[in-house]
Order: sequence, then structure tokens, then C-alpha cells
Amino acid sequence: MEYDPFNPYRQPKGGPGVAVTEAYTFDLPAEKEQQPGIARTQAWWRAWWLEVCSAAATVGCSVAIIAILSAFNRRPITDWTDKGKLAEIISLPTTLSILATAANATTTLILGSAISQYKWVYFKTKTRSLADLDLIDGSSRGTLWKCAELLLKRTRTLASLGAIAMILSLAVGPFYQQTVQLVEWDIPTDDGKASFGLARQYIATGRSNNAFGGIDGRVLPAFAVEPGTADVAMQGAIYRGLFNLDLPARFNCTANCTWPDPGADKPYVSLGFRSDCANVTDAALRGSGWDDTIEGSARAINITTPGNLTLNTIFVHTAFQPVVIVESKSLLSSVNPPDSAAHHDFTFGTGTSVGASVARIAVFRAEADNLNYNLFSHMMHITECDISLAAYRYSGVSASSGNFTIGKAELIRLDSGTIDEDMVFKQPIATFSAVVDSSGTTIPLKVALPDIGALVALFISTRFTGTVYLGETPDAGRNHRPSGMGDAFLGGNITDTLITERFEKMAESMTLQVRSTDEIIARGISVYAIVHYKVEWAWLALPLAVQLITLVFFFWVLIRNHRNTLQHWKDSALAIISHSLQAVDEDIHRVEMVGPMHVEKIEDLKIWAKGTKAKLL
Repeated sequence: MEYDPFNPYRQPKGGPGVAVTEAYTFDLPAEKEQQPGIARTQAWWRAWWLEVCSAAATVGCSVAIIAILSAFNRRPITDWTDKGKLAEIISLPTTLSILATAANATTTLILGSAISQYKWVYFKTKTRSLADLDLIDGSSRGTLWKCAELLLKRTRTLASLGAIAMILSLAVGPFYQQTVQLVEWDIPTDDGKASFGLARQYIATGRSNNAFGGIDGRVLPAFAVEPGTADVAMQGAIYRGLFNLDLPARFNCTANCTWPDPGADKPYVSLGFRSDCANVTDAALRGSGWDDTIEGSARAINITTPGNLTLNTIFVHTAFQPVVIVESKSLLSSVNPPDSAAHHDFTFGTGTSVGASVARIAVFRAEADNLNYNLFSHMMHITECDISLAAYRYSGVSASSGNFTIGKAELIRLDSGTIDEDMVFKQPIATFSAVVDSSGTTIPLKVALPDIGALVALFISTRFTGTVYLGETPDAGRNHRPSGMGDAFLGGNITDTLITERFEKMAESMTLQVRSTDEIIARGISVYAIVHYKVEWAWLALPLAVQLITLVFFFWVLIRNHRNTLQHWKDSALAIISHSLQAVDEDIHRVEMVGPMHVEKIEDLKIWAKGTKAKLL
């Protein structure tokens, strides 16, 4: 006799290990008593409403996650915090975490119920091993090793689909976390805070000296300057460049900045200076008749450079020798001086043309002979440099971390300029035309001649020209006392490019000083490093796959359950213990599971459980 928990009087001798001390009597309508209980099914919407709502919540959370990610992908994080006070408290990643947790929780609920119900379908369709009952029931509760065992032992059953989804559901959390990344992107902003100065004119403090003859008769009167009005800032720029000091970049930029190419309409063109240097050692020595065979006596051999500069190379054997000599001359001239005027004593009139060259400087360097203080040709190096007005067209301009960078400074050489009197400054002004593109577009550049004359006055003075000697202390006549800017050219090997580099640095420093007037402001774009949300969509593949597998498995179980007219026991332990095992034949290993005959709804089983008491024997 099989055990019937709903009939306490039908118990086999020796009985099961449970003693039912109270029984509940069902009082069902007669017409329902005539129908088999196992054939009656509850309406699925009454049994599965929680799972259906969970499925809707899962889909809703996933849609919300995708919508939020789509809306804020590649957007600044401030776009989220500006949504309101709540958005300031709960960040976007936190919101996504809440939705992801809800979606995973509802997915797990659906999956557990579906696997639990599947065990009834599994045993209904075919005779199965009772061990599978425990295996499937354990998997429905999310036990990892049970799910793995089910996947390995029952790979060909649809229960393995549920096991796969259950295992993968444990890993979706980190995948959701990797979906949103915070990255810094450079965002250009035209906020008016990026600028650097350009200059189309050099009109400083110099004022004309109207005394006849200019400076020592070596500078044309139009270029003569009152000594007390010379541009000392430009003189400082010359020293700064020659001694290779850091050149302070003048620009405004609160972050990283860039200056896009403005095109031909408003090019970044500025007035400046250039230096053109050449090694003239061989030509100067050959032209001056230098002879290395004469030794021992004092020699004062003047070396004349190709640019007509004279270098006094006097040295005394075992006494002293020059190591650096600096000489210079003015290149200020008129392109078309009046025939009736001497080249050095006429005053330029309106319309007179002048060249762009300013000065020519020659630098002699010699290796130190600390033993005999002799000079030989192989010990000498002579460089000649011309300093001229020029224009530069800048491109690829940027600023980053306080460093101002000009990607390309295109040199624009200037031809002759035309002199006129400036009505504002009352000074002679030369206007040069800078050709800025291939179509011949020109930009006028203005230069005050007294300011240029002040530069020449410095270059030809003893503050700049002179000699640095090696050897005995200068004599009482001060003939061999060091003078000029020779110290700027000491150091390194005499054959290297130090002199050329020094003059290039000087021209760059002078150009920067001209630009420091900020006569024209070149406006740029500020580039701010803004933190953005970046969505890595690939990380959503696993969570969405788990949800899809779960929903497919869930609705498949519902369909199979309906076709087999099974009750919706799900994971009810009461449903399991209320079933009895009945031998099919003499083989005790072949049994049938017999369910409660008088129960059509799970609610009835719960009511019976409340009215029945049991004790484990």
C-alpha cells in the first residue's frame, strides 16, 4: 500500500519516516471531486504573475540602461549632474548599477522558477533517474556546483540551457561595471582666453637726432637717434639671445590652446629680425695673405672678411693672443640716394627707398695656445653674419602646460621699403611689404628709422665689438683689455655652430621683443580636458545574452507545462513530499510518482500543510 499524505489511515506497516498527527479534510464541490486533480491546471497568469512582472521589469531595466547609455555616451559628466539635485547625489554609474542589480535580481528569480518547474516537465515526459530531481532542484536555487554538474551530466537536455544562464548570471555584475568608462577628451572652446601677440610695426622709444652727420658719421642722419631715447628693452633682448638665456614666451592660455590656421585673409604674420651667417675663414685668410711660417715676433696682421670687416689679430709669442674678436658695421643705406648728396650726410626725403639690412657682424675665434700664445690658420674660425629686418608667418601654433610652441615659422624676406614721415610719432618711418602667399598678397610693415639706428649704434659700439685676449695681464695702456660681447662666443669647439646658433637666438629674441607690444592679437581656441562618459557596448553582450536565454527558457517551460497539463508546483517542497512512489512491477527500481489526488491548486496544498503536523521518526 502506497503512502497517501492526504489520507492518514492509508499508511503501510512499518510506515514512512513521517508520522502525520493531524489530517486536513478537503471540503470540495462535488463537480470538482469528479475531476482528476492532476489534470486540472491553474491559469498561467495566476500562477506566474510574479515571474511575468519580473520579466517585464527585466526588459524595462535593460531598455532603461540602453537608453541612458545612448543618451550620455560621449557626453561630459556635467550633462548628468546638471539634471537636478538627485542627479548630483546619485551619479550615472550608480544609477546604472541600481538598474543592473534590479535586472539581474529579476532575471535570477525568473530563472529559478523556470528551472524548478522544469523538473516536473522533465519527469512527466519520460522515466528519469531520481538523482536528477535533486540535481535540477539544487540548480534552481543557484548552487554553482549543482549547475555545473547539471551542465556536464545533462548536456543534451534543455535543463542545461537554464544551468548555463544561472552560471553566467553570477558574472554579469563586473560586465555592467565595465560598460561605462570615464575618459578625458580635449574639447576646443572659443572662450576668448587664448591669444598671443603679433606686430606689424616696430615703433619704440627712439627719437631722431637732428645733428648733422648722425653718429660719428657712420650712420645716415635719418637713422640717427638721441642716445637717451634708445629702446633699452630691445638691447636687453639682444643680450638675452646672445647669452642663450630662456626666452619668455608671451601668450595667454588658461588650459591647452591651439591656433587654427586663419587662412590668407588674416595670416599670423609678424615683423621681426633674421640672421644669415656663413663661414668665411678660408676666404678671409686667403684674401689677407695670412702666413703660418712667421713665428716668434709680435705680429699685427689685419684679416679682412669678404664683407669688408677688419679683424685685428695681433698676438705676441709667449705673451698673449686673441681668442675672440667681434667687429661690425652698419648696413643702413639708401637704395636710391640723391646724386648730389654724399652717402653719409644727406637726410632721407619722402619716397626714398631703404634696404632691410641692418648690420653685419664678424666673429673671429681661435683655439687657446696656453704655452706659446701663437696663432695658426688651422686654429682659427671666422663667421660673418648679417642682421636684417624680416617677417614671419606662423602656423601650427599651440600651448600646453605653460609651454608655447610654434610649429612652423616661415621666413618672409623683405625687399626695400619706402620712407615717409609718421604724422603721429613725427618720426621717419619706413614701410616694407611682406608677400604672404603665392598670389602676391602683401601686408605693410612699418619700422621707425631711429629705432633701427639705435640698434646699429649698439652693434658698432665698444659695448658690442671688441677682443677677448688670453695670456698676460693687459698693459697699462689698456690696449689689450677685454671689451665687447666676445664672452658670448666662448666655449665649445671653434669649428662647431655655436656662433650661428647664438645669432639665430639673438634674432629670435629680438623678434619676440617686437611681438611683445601685442599690437595685433591672434585669437585662438582653448582646449579643455573634459571628463566624458564612454560606453563600451561589447560589455553588455553577456548580461543581455543571459536575459535572452532566461526569457526563452522561461516561456519554453510555460508552453511545455501547458501541453502536459501540469500543475505549477515550481519549487514547492510541499509538492515534492506530497507525492508518493509506487512500484510499477516487481522491480523496486522502477517506480511511479503519484501526486495528491484531491489537490488542484497549490493554495489547497498550502492550506492542507497548515492544518497538518508531522514529526521526523
